[in-house]
Amino acid sequence: MTETPHKVDTVPVIRVSYNANISEKAGLIFETYVPQDAHTAVINGIVDKLVEVQERQSARSKIETAELEIEQLTGMIERMSDDLVHMESNARAKHIEMYKGKRATPEFKLSASEQNNKGNAEQTLKGLIAKRDHALGELEKNRKLLG
Repeated sequence: MTETPHKVDTVPVIRVSYNANISEKAGLIFETYVPQDAHTAVINGIVDKLVEVQERQSARSKIETAELEIEQLTGMIERMSDDLVHMESNARAKHIEMYKGKRATPEFKLSASEQNNKGNAEQTLKGLIAKRDHALGELEKNRKLLG
């Protein structure tokens, strides 16, 4: 008695492959197959699902990065704010010391150099605050993607 080999039905398929970077250090490769006669809506639906998974995993990675960035920026903002307060109070103390014991004490005013330094520090502070606000917005957006 001889055995006949089983007949294998073959169906022509389309290979769908999607490479996704979810962070600088990690990526995903998705692969699936769909029948060759599948409607484009079916293929598009599969690709949409793969993109959705990639976006969610990418959001997870971006959350960690944003949290660290926000922490660093907040520390920089606090230090810069303190520096601004001390900058003017130190200049005022120097002014008081300079005119101590003298009859006429001119009104306190920052020197041109001190005003320039203060202006630069204020601009830097505004930039840091804007950067932190942007990072907070990105953090919220990525948290929503995770659900």
